Amino acid sequence: MTGHFVGEIPLNVFVDLLRPALDSPTPNVDFSEVPQGRGKEGSMYLPFMEAINKSQCCPSFVLQDTSTRKDTITQAKPDCGLFHSSVANKVHSSKYPMAMMDVPVEMKPQASQDAFKPAMNEGDAVGKEKEEPITNMTNRSIDHRGQQIDYAAQVLTLQHRSHVFSISIIGHHARLIRWDRAGALVSERFNYVDGSSNWLGEFLFRYEHATPEQRGYDVNVQKATHREIQLLKTGVNEYLEKFPMYKESELAATVNNSYPSYKVRVHGEAAADSSHPGVVNEYIICQPFTEVSSLCGRATQGYLAWGVFENDLVFLKDTWRTDLEGVMSEAAVYAVLQKNFVPFLPSVLVSGDVCLSTGHVQCTLTQDYAEGYAWSRPTAWLRRHVRHRVVQHLALPLRMVRNSKELVRAIRNVLEVIKRAHEANILHRDISAGNIMLDKDFNGILNDWDHAINTLNTGEGHAYRTGTWQFMSIPVLQNAKKVHTIHDDVESAFWVFYYTALHYFSRDATSAAPIMDIFDECHEVVEDHRLVYEGGLQKLSTMISRKIQAITFESKPLTRAIHRFATILSRYHRFCSDMLEEGADTVSFDHPFKKAATSMERVDDILEMFDDTIASSDWPEGDDAVEDQYPKKTKMDTHRDIDKALHESFKQSYQSANFAAVPPAQQASSSSALDPSASLDPASELPSSPLLRDQPSTANVKRSPLPTTQPRSSKALREGLRSSTRAPIHHAKSLPVGSSAGLSTGTKRAHKDEGAGLEEGTSAGSVKRTRRAPKEMSPPSSTRYNTRSRTRQASEEGKKKSGTRS
Repeated sequence: MTGHFVGEIPLNVFVDLLRPALDSPTPNVDFSEVPQGRGKEGSMYLPFMEAINKSQCCPSFVLQDTSTRKDTITQAKPDCGLFHSSVANKVHSSKYPMAMMDVPVEMKPQASQDAFKPAMNEGDAVGKEKEEPITNMTNRSIDHRGQQIDYAAQVLTLQHRSHVFSISIIGHHARLIRWDRAGALVSERFNYVDGSSNWLGEFLFRYEHATPEQRGYDVNVQKATHREIQLLKTGVNEYLEKFPMYKESELAATVNNSYPSYKVRVHGEAAADSSHPGVVNEYIICQPFTEVSSLCGRATQGYLAWGVFENDLVFLKDTWRTDLEGVMSEAAVYAVLQKNFVPFLPSVLVSGDVCLSTGHVQCTLTQDYAEGYAWSRPTAWLRRHVRHRVVQHLALPLRMVRNSKELVRAIRNVLEVIKRAHEANILHRDISAGNIMLDKDFNGILNDWDHAINTLNTGEGHAYRTGTWQFMSIPVLQNAKKVHTIHDDVESAFWVFYYTALHYFSRDATSAAPIMDIFDECHEVVEDHRLVYEGGLQKLSTMISRKIQAITFESKPLTRAIHRFATILSRYHRFCSDMLEEGADTVSFDHPFKKAATSMERVDDILEMFDDTIASSDWPEGDDAVEDQYPKKTKMDTHRDIDKALHESFKQSYQSANFAAVPPAQQASSSSALDPSASLDPASELPSSPLLRDQPSTANVKRSPLPTTQPRSSKALREGLRSSTRAPIHHAKSLPVGSSAGLSTGTKRAHKDEGAGLEEGTSAGSVKRTRRAPKEMSPPSSTRYNTRSRTRQASEEGKKKSGTRS
């Protein structure tokens, strides 16, 4: 969550975010018995709880000790939790207290453990230097902040909340925090014990009198009845009997008895070819099979759902779309595509934005308080997100292909979708291994159009980079402000093709070992006073040096398709690089590889190449897909040292750019810089798919001078390659994964560090598959750099396990 904390918000402003003040006086809360100092924090729990429970400031709620009660689902155990009195007597017998908790409370005995930096003068949020982000970077502060992020993310996810409040206690001081999918609003620090203020009592008093929606509840979501739960279970079991190969997969885990089940009302427009009446329908859901590991971003969750109207099993996607001018909602995109008869699309039943009872859409609030205020500190570019739900017929992830011919056919279908959608003036902009899926006949379809744009429109949404980092095109990786074109979507399809082949198909004995780090390479730079990320150097080097052509697979047609596609891309990049050096334009520039540029735009030549390959007679007999040969990592080390290094570089970057308070108008003009947590979905962005996906290796981030924002010329490439031997600093976040940033399946799943996407338990790569084992392979390269390379947990807020106490 680097750059996603906003504060310190004055307390009078913060409590108004919950609800306006009441006319009746606020009951006073006496916290004088709460100890502080170097003693155990456990000694604080009882006097703190008794003070609140006796005060009658929130009589409908009960504060309970949850420090010894580990949640079965998340393995979390916050120190205390505020529960509604209707469920308070069930907390200690429940397997999932986090699914019932209203407000998590985390307590530390000393003020030095504060997760955030207090103002220079207590109560004065303007006193601190503006160059420094609000986050405190001591070891214990990082752990404390990480725990709070973890608990907030779990409550948001398990309860389908739009936002959640939490309380942070540090000695005799406290903070109030409001979390949503754009970030967190942090109140100024205040002494809650000495009687000088009653802000904690005021907050709880307003929480008591707030509506469920003001507390962050979605009124479209209700607890499912026993009969409704049985309908879902019966539907899933019947589906698994029909497709027994999925009994050991994530599908079976979606009816977990330990997980709360809900009934969700979905409002929206029906698909043009659907018999669905539109307006509203109800769906029964339980455990998602794509889940959120990050608090910020789209936070996409995919569910097997039982459709009450359809009387059948369907797929329900819950996501928070980026709300920018020029970016269409997914429902609007599907309407355009269907009108233009674009093939190989998912079958959409109903989709639309989620509304409040007032008729307004559910949206994030954090971004509205990030700039232009006295308390403003450096942040990433925080964008407004709107909740959106889509219901479709079931589809399978690309990694479930049974043989290499199905993979080639799936990529061929997606290329036709890209071409036909572009003819309808639509660009997908997030071609990834998670968004290319298989229908019931194992034909490739292109899903998840929530980042798509209409090429005829202009707006803020066109001027920012988006997509899944591992599969972005080289020009998009090199320039965060590049306007997306069809060339970028076509190139992304190649990277998905190559990535999937490396993971699930065996190479032959003559093949070179692939370099897997090309998918994760990333550099930090400062641009327009913001931290942005650039990459693509290793991809470009691999492409131009023809290293991809040195990779050969047991499936000869698969090898030919990858090599021919890579050759077109290589020629295209050579053409663009030479054209840039000459300062020429595409029309007048005479170049031997000019045809490659035409092929990338019209796509017809590439489609013809795929059709020729599919028609080949030398395909392997039977199913030649294998187990994942590069499963995701589950553990990384030395995260605190890297957190400190990144924090220091973040601070120095602003100072070197002479960062100062920028007028709001000027800030808005510079807001097209990249916010990695949102636009790239690093954990922000869970690739939305009906099934859990695989997570690639940790992103490699190295310090580099500010690179050009244009595509690199050949000279720049050579200079970049010479300088690329410097040791990298691994970035504090998992960059978006083309497979999954989600949690592992079943009850082994455990929320880890925010933004990290780290897991314990079953990984997506270890799901049982009825496939032959691969031949012995060369071990994947964990990093290209050996000198002083350091691994780290993939999160700016690295922390200990949620249940670990300081």
